[in-house]
Amino acid sequence: PVGSDAAHLQLQDKHDERKSKIAAEIHATLDEGHQALIEKLDVDDVAGIWKALTSHYETKDVGTRFFAAQSLFAVRLRDDEHADETLMEYGARVVAAVNLWKSLIPQGATVSACGYTKDGTSMHTAGVLDKGYTADMVIEEMGISIILVNLGTTPAGEHLRRTILHMGVKSMEEFLKHLAQADTMDKNTIISDIVGTTTSSQSAF
Repeated sequence: PVGSDAAHLQLQDKHDERKSKIAAEIHATLDEGHQALIEKLDVDDVAGIWKALTSHYETKDVGTRFFAAQSLFAVRLRDDEHADETLMEYGARVVAAVNLWKSLIPQGATVSACGYTKDGTSMHTAGVLDKGYTADMVIEEMGISIILVNLGTTPAGEHLRRTILHMGVKSMEEFLKHLAQADTMDKNTIISDIVGTTTSSQSAF
C-alpha cells in the first residue's frame, strides 16, 4: 500500500539522519591519526568505523594508551574544524576522548604515586588520595584540566573558569552542567541583543 511505503520511507529517513548524526559525532572526536584508520570507509558507515577503531585498541597496550592520551591533549576549543561549537559540544568531545583512554585502562587500576604541592595537597583534587586515587579519576581530572586551560583563551572563558574554580567541581558531570549553563546564558545574551537591535530599528521609523 502507498501509505505503508510512505511510512517506511519516513522511518528510513529518520534512521539515516540518526546514523549520519552519530557518524558526525564520532568523526568530531578523531584526530588525523584516528582518521587515517577509517579513511577507506564510507563517512556514514557507523558500524565499520566503530569496528575499525575498537579493533585498533583491542590490545590495550602502552602504545594504544599513549595514542588515546595524545588524542585527549589535542582537543582544542573551537579549532578550525569546530569553529562554531558550543561549550557543551566541546565538553562532549573531551568526554569522548576521556572515555576512550579510560576504556584502555585495566579495570580497577589505581595510582600508586602522585605529586604533591608544598602544603601537602594533591596536584589534582585535595583529599582524594585518602580514599583511593584510581586511574579513571586521574584521566577524568586531566580532561577537566584541559577544558579549564582552553577556557582561558577568551575573556569570557577566563571569567567562567574563575567562577568554576571558585565554586569547585567534584566530577565531570558536574563540570558539564556549568558549561551547559554558560551556553544558555550566551544564547539569552544573543537573543537580548537581537531584540534590542530590532526594537531600536523600529523606533527609528
